[in-house]
Amino acid sequence: MTAEQPTLTILELEGMSEDSVEEEAIFAAPPAHPYRINFIRAGLGPGGNTAVQPLSNLSDELCASVDGLMVFRHYLTREDIKRFTKLKVVVRMGVGYDRLDRVALAERGVTVCNVPDYGTEEIADHALALALSLRRGLVLNHELQRASPPAPWTVKLTPLVSRIRGSTFGILGLGRIGTAAALRAKAFGWNVIFFDPYLPNGADKALGVERVRDIKDLFRRSTTLSIHCPCTSETRGMVNKELLDLLPAGAILVNTARGEVVCLDAIEDALKTGRLVGAGLDVLPVEPIPEPAHPLLVAYREKAAWLEGRLIVTPHSAFFSPESFENIRTYSADTIRNNLIVCMASANSLLHAFQARRQRTGSPTEYRQLVPICTALEVNSYKNVIQLCTKLIKKQPNFYVVYVRPPGRARLDSSRLFRDPSLTHPPSEPLLLQALKTLALFLSSRPVPPSVKQEILAVVEFVKTNANGAGLADPDVLVFFAWVLKGMDQGDATLALFAKATQSHPENEEVCIEAFLHYVRVAERKSAQQIAMRMQRTFKKEPYLWWFVESILLQVSDSTDPSNNLLLSLAERQITSHYAQLRSTAGLPASLPTLKKGSAAQPLEIDAPKAPGRDKGKGKDVGASGAETPPTPPTESPKGPKALEFSSTHEFHLITRFLELRVVQEEANAAALAPATSNAVAVIPAAPKQPPPPTVLPSLPTDGVPVSLKDTLLAHFASPDANKWCERGLGLELWRREVELKYGSVDGGEWVASWNRLKHSLEQGDTNWHTMLFLIRLTFSIALGSSEMYRGAPLPSPCPEPSGVGATLLQQSRVLFRGLADEGEKGLRERGFLLALLEIEKESRTRNWEEGTPLSQLVAEYFERFSTKMCCLEDLKPYLAVLTPSERAAFRETVVAIADGTTDLSDKKIWRVITASQIARSLLAESDEATEVAAALAYTKRYFQALPLGKGLVATELQPADDFALLAGQAFVSAWEFSHDRAHLEKAIAVLDFAAARSRYKYQIRILLVHLLRLLGASSLAVLHYRILGVKSIQYDTLSHVLLTRAATFAIGNDPGLAEETAASQKWYTTGEHEASEMVIRAFNFKNYTKIEDFAIFQNRLSRSLSKYTLAMEAVRMQVVKGVFDPVAGARTVEALARTLKSGGPFSDNRDYKTLPSLQPSSQRSIREQTQMGPRPGTDWLRAMSTTYANFLVASSGAEEAEVVVDDVATPELTPSESALLTFSVLARKALSAGLEASEAEEAALAFFKEQEARFTAASEDVATLPWELLHIAEITLEGFCLFDLAVDEKIAEITQAKIADHAKISKGLRTLRTSARELLRGLGSRVNTYAKQFSKQRAKTQTNISSLTEFPLLDADHLLSFSHTLVESRKSTAEALGSAIHKRCSK
Repeated sequence: MTAEQPTLTILELEGMSEDSVEEEAIFAAPPAHPYRINFIRAGLGPGGNTAVQPLSNLSDELCASVDGLMVFRHYLTREDIKRFTKLKVVVRMGVGYDRLDRVALAERGVTVCNVPDYGTEEIADHALALALSLRRGLVLNHELQRASPPAPWTVKLTPLVSRIRGSTFGILGLGRIGTAAALRAKAFGWNVIFFDPYLPNGADKALGVERVRDIKDLFRRSTTLSIHCPCTSETRGMVNKELLDLLPAGAILVNTARGEVVCLDAIEDALKTGRLVGAGLDVLPVEPIPEPAHPLLVAYREKAAWLEGRLIVTPHSAFFSPESFENIRTYSADTIRNNLIVCMASANSLLHAFQARRQRTGSPTEYRQLVPICTALEVNSYKNVIQLCTKLIKKQPNFYVVYVRPPGRARLDSSRLFRDPSLTHPPSEPLLLQALKTLALFLSSRPVPPSVKQEILAVVEFVKTNANGAGLADPDVLVFFAWVLKGMDQGDATLALFAKATQSHPENEEVCIEAFLHYVRVAERKSAQQIAMRMQRTFKKEPYLWWFVESILLQVSDSTDPSNNLLLSLAERQITSHYAQLRSTAGLPASLPTLKKGSAAQPLEIDAPKAPGRDKGKGKDVGASGAETPPTPPTESPKGPKALEFSSTHEFHLITRFLELRVVQEEANAAALAPATSNAVAVIPAAPKQPPPPTVLPSLPTDGVPVSLKDTLLAHFASPDANKWCERGLGLELWRREVELKYGSVDGGEWVASWNRLKHSLEQGDTNWHTMLFLIRLTFSIALGSSEMYRGAPLPSPCPEPSGVGATLLQQSRVLFRGLADEGEKGLRERGFLLALLEIEKESRTRNWEEGTPLSQLVAEYFERFSTKMCCLEDLKPYLAVLTPSERAAFRETVVAIADGTTDLSDKKIWRVITASQIARSLLAESDEATEVAAALAYTKRYFQALPLGKGLVATELQPADDFALLAGQAFVSAWEFSHDRAHLEKAIAVLDFAAARSRYKYQIRILLVHLLRLLGASSLAVLHYRILGVKSIQYDTLSHVLLTRAATFAIGNDPGLAEETAASQKWYTTGEHEASEMVIRAFNFKNYTKIEDFAIFQNRLSRSLSKYTLAMEAVRMQVVKGVFDPVAGARTVEALARTLKSGGPFSDNRDYKTLPSLQPSSQRSIREQTQMGPRPGTDWLRAMSTTYANFLVASSGAEEAEVVVDDVATPELTPSESALLTFSVLARKALSAGLEASEAEEAALAFFKEQEARFTAASEDVATLPWELLHIAEITLEGFCLFDLAVDEKIAEITQAKIADHAKISKGLRTLRTSARELLRGLGSRVNTYAKQFSKQRAKTQTNISSLTEFPLLDADHLLSFSHTLVESRKSTAEALGSAIHKRCSK
């Protein structure tokens, strides 16, 4: 029986060619596949039209049939994607993805591809042609000679023209096209430099070009700059005025990448000022050019004299040649063909890896048998798979699939089916076929029915027990079963499967590898360590040693348990043995000179000569994949014997982490001894009777007097090997600084040596703030003789005067940073030097030491220099906080004069005025409603004054005036907090909504709007603004709380947005945790030990994410109030949450609250605290809500559990209504369990509904009550009744089935109790409906509340009327939906 041939429909939107010959040939080309391809050309952009026809021209029937989509110039939005219900693959017929809503596609599980390798040569050629045309003045001379009259036949002196050889060609983004451009520029004689933070190390060496690590350095050095980076949220608008101002005078800029990357205003300004003498643009922010056109393009079209010959514009044609256009067709067709086939299989990557392996290693007979099975799996013909497997199994019932190692091979890489007549146990089915059959059973129905699940588990158990797990010798069988078990959430069964496989086949290397990787994937560190040790002993391969050590380090880094001492001893033994063997193999002497205590580090010679042939910060390194450099051979030192070196950055990192964790564990042991002396209960492992042998490392001597673990770590970091690796990697250098500060001392010499090294680095041009900060911390640690204050310890009181050496270094530090801060253009440009001076004087002030320069004077100087920087306020906040009241008042007078007195709001002065306004507000000592209202109106006035500066900006650009809108919004919020007059919140929303419409991507405005709209009960509008934020990937974990905290309050309504966003966030956690675990796996596979712990921490933070669990709880609550609660699934969620809470480990609070900057006075609460809906939910909130649900679920199931005491879980994280619900859950549980003696318990339970109605009544009469509070009271009451209703039904069913005594009377009593609760709820529902009806009068009231804003012409009466209608309708729909839901619930 063969699978029915499926049809795949592929739609190419534009119809880029007149026929489909090329595409159809590709779809029909070998290798053969079982699909019939229906290729359709929609013709929405025929010929060379610049404006494509809209997708709305496509019929719904056509859209619904499409499996694959090919997109060239169209934008594919979320709404468009909804029409393509079968869509599996989208191919962008080009390089950039920016035209596709990848978030919406990802939510649908659609595979997104591009065609990155078409037109590479053409675009690189075009970029060089633009650069050469400008740099040689070709266009200028061409225009001059065709003028009337023509220019004189002589050389035209112009700054455009300069010699190419020896000048610098900068490249922003060294991808395929950037690399091609680099090679071309290099051939012309340019010195090529590039910036690309995502490119692996070593690419510069392969191409013979120079890499710069700072984008600012790229701009400072490039006389010709070519842009080749994609358009992403990170790069959009990146090339702005700030960066262009860094270019050398007379530079040329070329952009053939994406127009949105570069700000046209900035280019125009740079051309006018002469910073740019020429620009070549193949791409523009908006294409085709809209009318009215940008002033720069108007000047270009009108041939303005100042722009003559200096600007070349081509119509996004850099990619074009007949050959590249053909490539787009063929490459796109090939890409969608391959990926659509892949998309048809649910387990595509698993199957493809399996097929490739079997084709390479299996017998031809076996492979021929497997091909039709795999093909049927790929086309989702699971019934056919089951039939094929069953048929083959029946043909060979007495055969076992056994994975054998060919003679002479160290690693298993071959498999075959064979007869084994020696087998005497009962016959069984071939296990590989059984595994494939199991996979088909699993995929055939989702979710998996209980009967199928039991069948699969029975098969797995059979495989484990039959013939002592002989079939598990085949890694493919193992992987298939593990994949299925994981999909069924059978984690324990998966672990047992791998344990059995490795126990039965300890010499099967591939099985051991799969087991190790699985243990890593599920964070079973102990099991991973054990299998890695076994592999290292069995197979004698170095990578397995490092796998073993890394597994131990991951365990130790998770806790400071005393058992870690043994783990670290095991690691030390293996590490020492490894390096001792290497020394012996290399013929090195057994010992080196003794390491004395205190000699771990010595002061460095500041002017020590560099190693010959090596520049600072450069050197060969490992790639991003983690591939190691060959082991370094021993080198002959002119002053001593040969030395062994670490072979890679990753190896050095791993050993350093091991040494550091030993010190951390030693400190934990010492801390545990404190209670042991008084209580004699702490258990500390006994100290060894003899000193352990010294650790053998390339960076340490092998003999000498015993030294402390801290000295060993410091000596390791002070070694020449450490100098080499720290020079190559900034991360290692930062790590060394932290270790030396934490564990070093004045007497040991580490602090002085590190201080000298950092000072030397700064003198050589280092501008890293970390370098400055640690030099300052070292200075104060030396001055005080301790660094404990940087580990959280308080300063001594009174603080002693600085030591003599410390005072000297303190003065030298001041002189150093003052000199750097005043050092020409660099000093004026770099903020760090002046911030370092501020940090020194702040630290001096907190110690009551004499200040070198008054802190207030430095604050004023910093503001004067850097007030045009958007980060100025954030930079100054720590220093403003320690000013005296008189200093704060004096400085506020200065900034107020600038904020209020500046009338010229040009694009160069507006940032200074914004910063002055922010600081003036921050320093406001006292305020009241009138002051805040006046400030809000003044900020709004400033906003509209500055708004013209953004005229002509494309939609992706931010308005310069945005920060004034934020200030106005926050000032209105403060006015509301003083007065509780809701009109101030409505004014804030009106101003912010206007600003958001003109600055779509100003996320701070959107977040504040979401907060305020939720406060006023306008949930549907909050959802709209939240969606514009475009939350994706990890942002679901960090930002979803903005919308979804207490989302159950608004869960009932006609807008499904909340439910959709909740589902999208929950879905991402599954994907995110899988991706995080795979990152750890890849790091192990590529030996990238520098990243493993970081990835493991990320994996743990996701698995223990507080946001994930609060979201899961909120989703259950939303289901309850909406009446779609599944008791079984809900109970499972609550039980899982309860287990997690009982595990005792801390949650990771990854929620980001800093995305909304607080511009409120320091004397007031932050804007987040002012606008949040109730207390911030945390672990206590989770515990309380899960206890609430567990009480109802336990009561309904009749399980005997210990009584929950409310005081045990009561928390300030709960609102009053949530606390009442928790109490009600306990009382309801008692009432349901009281039987016929329940009258007192019933009355206590019913009091919840009476109290909630009274609370709603009191709140509705209080003018200070916000709409969300009323909705919250009503929603919590409905939630309590829904849970109680469920518990009553379950209890009645339970006692009826058990036929306990008087079950009929008890059931009747429970129904009566529920009726009483329903009647009480009905009363509250009437009040909610009355509240909702009031909204018919709210529109006029809201319009009156915000009418004062009409003093601003753009906020005219029509605009405010429309705004009021939208706001009130959103609030009304939410309230009406909740009232209707309560009414329906009471009508049952």
